[in-house]
Amino acid sequence: MTSNPCNILKEFFEEVKAGNVSTRRTGLCSNLSDFCISRRLSYHEISGAGKLLRSLMYTFPKYTGDPVYPLVLVGEYSVHLLDSVDFYDPATSYGAIRLEFVDWALKELA
Repeated sequence: MTSNPCNILKEFFEEVKAGNVSTRRTGLCSNLSDFCISRRLSYHEISGAGKLLRSLMYTFPKYTGDPVYPLVLVGEYSVHLLDSVDFYDPATSYGAIRLEFVDWALKELA
């Protein structure tokens, strides 16, 4: 993997699509951080990938308008946390939107 933020995200998104996420009860931002740390990336590489991820989330056609909860509104997010929902299960609305975002983002990065 190269340290280019675009390549970091591409590899991360491919891992998410394959179901390889470190914590299924946390969002993409937390899992991206874990992904980068596990690959011993530098602070600047992690920061660059995080900024690019946020930029993609803010331009996603289904962006909620909330920079903290860009894919699902805070109320729904809280309910999912309480219900211990798998945030990457395509059978749930929260998993479906996250995986839809990943597919969309990969096309944007291509």
